[in-house]
Amino acid sequence: MQQYAHGSHWECIIEDGYLMFLLETLLNQGDVENKTLAEVKLNDGEHLSPSMVHSITIPEEFSAMALVAANNLTNENLFVTAYPFIRSGEIHRLKIIEIIEWDNNLEAYIKAETMAGQKISFFDTMYFYNKTSYNINQSYNFHLSAIAYTAETLPEKFIKYKGKDAEHFYKKFNKKPEYEKDGKIKPFIIHIDDMVAFIPLDENFPEDYGFQSTADFLAYFDIWGQRFCQFRIQIFPDPEVYINLFAKNSFFSNRKYDGGSIRGNIWMQGYLAT
Repeated sequence: MQQYAHGSHWECIIEDGYLMFLLETLLNQGDVENKTLAEVKLNDGEHLSPSMVHSITIPEEFSAMALVAANNLTNENLFVTAYPFIRSGEIHRLKIIEIIEWDNNLEAYIKAETMAGQKISFFDTMYFYNKTSYNINQSYNFHLSAIAYTAETLPEKFIKYKGKDAEHFYKKFNKKPEYEKDGKIKPFIIHIDDMVAFIPLDENFPEDYGFQSTADFLAYFDIWGQRFCQFRIQIFPDPEVYINLFAKNSFFSNRKYDGGSIRGNIWMQGYLAT
């Protein structure tokens, strides 16, 4: 088992210094939505077996989830973990290839593939509740979505190659070179505004990806003192796979998304669709 944390994930949605305020608000105002018996390992190595684990969240499309475990020996309720949580997300049929369980036994990364064999990994926000339902190499329906670490509209919509580089690409694409009136070879242009990219960033954090996609703007969400844009983006071109993405509105110039393709780094999350 691995030891992981959610520090960088919280940076996706809040400013420095606001985490304790957010957690207190979540615990005070949130509702218990699910509970299950589970073996829990705490940071100090203590095991609670079995313990009733409660999930607490706010009934919003985009908020956060906390897991609180009951210590039967001391009658205390112990905060175990909390993380940003997207309630819905597009549903995709995925075959589980590997489960990387976190040290607390309640959280995990899921490595999976689509029915077309496209590989995808994500943090399972409901692993504590559904873990006993999973079997390796079996297929399940999952809600998939993402939160942006960074995002921006494309600063350019094409790449222009000149001179010898242009000659190289004309030859590479088996095209007859074109020339200016002065005899110079015309630039070779590759348009990238409709390009789809979905690239793993770090093998130690399999749920983190770099992406580029066209974007359909869906809605604004105001929560935790931030405004977020909700998009529908494409992560695979053939067959097409789409997910919902939440990104801080402040990522975009003049704090407004004005259309066009976007790119950046994202944290993938999902959970079992029932």
